[in-house]
Amino acid sequence: MLLPLCAATTMAMSGQENSGAHASGVESRVVGYEDLIDIVDLAASPDMDFDGLSVSPDENFVAFATSQSSLLTNTTEIHWWALRLDGRHQAIDLGSGGEPIPVMSRGQPVGVQQFERPQWLPDSQWILYRKRIKGSTQLWRTKWDGTSSEQVIHAPSDVERFVLSDDHRLILFSIGGPTGVAYTNSTVEANRGFLYDNRFSPLLKLEPVDPISPPQPRAILAYDLRTQMQRLATPEEEGEFNRRTTVTSPNPQTRWRRSSARRNASTWLESAEGVGIDPQLPMKIVAEADGATGRRIECTSVKCRGYFKGLWIDTSGTTVYFLRWLGSRDYGPMAIYSWRIGPSDPKEILRTDNFLQACSLVERSLLCSEETATWPAHITEISLEGGGVRVMYDPNPGFRSLQFGEVKSLAWKDAMGIEGYGHLVKPVGYHARTRYPLVIVQYRSRGFLRGGVGDEYPIQVLAAKGFAVLSFHRPDDWEVLARYRTEAEREQALWQDFRDRRRVLSVLQSGIDLLDRMGIVNRARIGITGLSDGANTAAFALIHRPGEFAAAAVAGTYWNPILYHLVGPLMWPKAHWFGLDDPNLPGADGRWREISVSMNAAYLETPLLIQVSDAELLPETETVSELQRFGKAFEMDVFPGEFHIKRQPVHRLSVYRRSVQWFEFWLKGIEEPDPVDPTEYQRWNSMRAHAIAAPH
Repeated sequence: MLLPLCAATTMAMSGQENSGAHASGVESRVVGYEDLIDIVDLAASPDMDFDGLSVSPDENFVAFATSQSSLLTNTTEIHWWALRLDGRHQAIDLGSGGEPIPVMSRGQPVGVQQFERPQWLPDSQWILYRKRIKGSTQLWRTKWDGTSSEQVIHAPSDVERFVLSDDHRLILFSIGGPTGVAYTNSTVEANRGFLYDNRFSPLLKLEPVDPISPPQPRAILAYDLRTQMQRLATPEEEGEFNRRTTVTSPNPQTRWRRSSARRNASTWLESAEGVGIDPQLPMKIVAEADGATGRRIECTSVKCRGYFKGLWIDTSGTTVYFLRWLGSRDYGPMAIYSWRIGPSDPKEILRTDNFLQACSLVERSLLCSEETATWPAHITEISLEGGGVRVMYDPNPGFRSLQFGEVKSLAWKDAMGIEGYGHLVKPVGYHARTRYPLVIVQYRSRGFLRGGVGDEYPIQVLAAKGFAVLSFHRPDDWEVLARYRTEAEREQALWQDFRDRRRVLSVLQSGIDLLDRMGIVNRARIGITGLSDGANTAAFALIHRPGEFAAAAVAGTYWNPILYHLVGPLMWPKAHWFGLDDPNLPGADGRWREISVSMNAAYLETPLLIQVSDAELLPETETVSELQRFGKAFEMDVFPGEFHIKRQPVHRLSVYRRSVQWFEFWLKGIEEPDPVDPTEYQRWNSMRAHAIAAPH
């Protein structure tokens, strides 16, 4: 059981601002590339926000996974742990969790992993979890003390999801449909030649994304824990599985119902405004103090409306606890509240600038994954009585002695009143009244500031090498998200006159103006980076703000006319939502020109580094051909065996290093003694000489 928090063992939640080392009296050094590659990550994600860390039924342990990359083996390994909740905070090694389970999109891995939340058996002796070995994902169990681990289920294909039945007798689980029939059918068609139809998207795959026949329905099976026998689930068991694994209710405006353990009471979230489909729209808290009466009680306080990261109800069914962003959107400070169900006003328990997620309610405390701008995720215990905080498990204790650039949260508005948010990371050894070269990293800024979305641009390494960094949080168009019911309507609105791209660039430009007024930035030496949506913002900026940026590094430029043909019939409907028709049609090229780097190559003034995965190489061939034709300064490096997010540790290290060296070269005129490849500076000097010699 958890011990009470006391003043002697409680540390205040630190803010997002800091300078220098964390641990006094310990000699510090600046952050290096390997420090970031070697981080031990807690396997927590936004998908776990309302499920939280996995606490044993007897509340004596919490089980969780960590993920760590190895440059030596060029792999990432999952590891399982149990943490005692008896005050000793002893971490128990439960052994390897195998390979990362990939997130898939249309049959292709995205490049990121699924984070697994284990389930405890009722006796609190074993955890159940999925484990992937040599490409096969099966169900395993491990004892709480790590003394025994074994595969429980031998399914014919990957286990997708699993739950314990309500009576704890069965494991109900789903697997991908049997692959034999689909493979046979696709082989038959392959032998006679695939018909090029709406199953094809050459950018994703050079064969149909789906087999010729309709995909086999997934199978739901039952494993009896007593007899150790496996069979198809009955219709009733299928219904229970579907009910237990459905994250949201059938009504998209109602989410996350939580019930008390000892009383027929519950709480949930409902949409506070709008009819849109986005799950991050503002919500409000509703409760039912006695399920027998069905009496609905809505919390009418403004504190009960907004953007939530957690919702719980105590065992008595009388008090609701919730975690939400304090501001009007999903960034910035957060707070934990308690609301006694009824007309009372919620009470604020804790306010913090740190990032909390995946929290679990245990007695009168929350166990959370916590991050600060300069401290990777660790497990903390937060008292719901006094708001005291205690670190229970830190997988990266060495980070407390590293030296970081000072981090300052920023908020601003553009000329249209659109909110902007991000963090300024000052150079290590910052001197006031000095203007520094600036690098912009995108496109979410919260928690540990590592390398932006996709983790390609190491923020603190840049700060250690004398750059100011703006970690920019993309301003989502909440007005559009709240208004439209379908994805097609939403995308058409966002792409109308490139509304979304223009507003994001406007807010980013206002953030740069703010740093200029603060005397931080040298306007002649600004670099911009990005992957995915961040790369889209960067490309749009290079086209519509020529001369504003002195260097750029992106994972791809994406939006070139060739893309229309590469996405193929499968994706043409979505391209039409964007207003991007066949570029050969009369008048269609005008739309493409607004966002295409290749079509604007003649006017591009910014040296451009593209570090692209081989899966996304083809659209970049048009950019490279046009940049080459007009003699522009650019380089493209291609990483094999990668997808949207580069996952191989050795590739991530090379991307880190080359990105930093690119900005050092173009913004500071520095050449490192250890280039990523021995001829890079020869190439870059040739580009610079050509750019200087070229007429303007």
